[in-house]
Amino acid sequence: MKRCSKFILILILILSVLNLKITNSVKADSYNSESIFPVSINMESLSINDTNEGKTLNSDNAFLSFISSPLVNTILLILAFTSLVVELFVPGFGVFGFLSLFSFILFFIGGINTGSVDIISMSMFALGLVLLFIELLIPGFGVAGVTGIFSLIAGLILSSQNISHGIVSVSIAIFISIIVSYILIKKGMKSKLFGKVILNESLEVKDKKAEDFTNLYNKIGKTVTILRPSGIIEIDGKRYDALTEGEFIESNVEIIVSRIVGSKIFVRRVKCQII
Repeated sequence: MKRCSKFILILILILSVLNLKITNSVKADSYNSESIFPVSINMESLSINDTNEGKTLNSDNAFLSFISSPLVNTILLILAFTSLVVELFVPGFGVFGFLSLFSFILFFIGGINTGSVDIISMSMFALGLVLLFIELLIPGFGVAGVTGIFSLIAGLILSSQNISHGIVSVSIAIFISIIVSYILIKKGMKSKLFGKVILNESLEVKDKKAEDFTNLYNKIGKTVTILRPSGIIEIDGKRYDALTEGEFIESNVEIIVSRIVGSKIFVRRVKCQII
């Protein structure tokens, strides 16, 4: 009986030791799994983040390289100049104004990427824009307008990758802009900035005085330019600025003076052509 009790006691001690070892082993395994597994996840997520960042950097570099190329620079300048010209012929500030501004911004971003844009070129371009804006606010076309144009052009040339490429790109953009301006003027559209220069060369408009226009009431003439609603008319061989009553009248159409308000001549389309 004593031997049996000793055997049972020894067995209990052995089982207790085994149980303690098993418990410690399980705890160690669980600790290792908890510590290693998150590290693997973090490493995996880190590699994914690095890959995404690499793709973003590559796409950004590709875009900057694209807008920095000489061909794209020229296209951006053409878009900027032609959109600006069209905007000058359209009342208010609309789609073409934003398109011109956006094209100029992309042009300068490309220049900054290549290192060709500096404080001098940016300052000259900004000065040109300010002078042109001042010219829009004052009557006529004078020193501010001419200086603004030359300053803007010089800023763009200096912002190009090299001077020769800048001169060629700006020249192409200006040439296309002149063609667009000519087409718009032929269609009868008037620009606040260029209107005086162009009209002084092509049309000799009579000096407007209210007392000289009273005798034009009910007289018949024809439109020289499109009236939308303002434009040029001709009566008895003399040309005048005129307004419609709100309608759109094409060029070379017979009109009649409907009323005189101060120095303003209002006309309407002749309903029946007079033979």
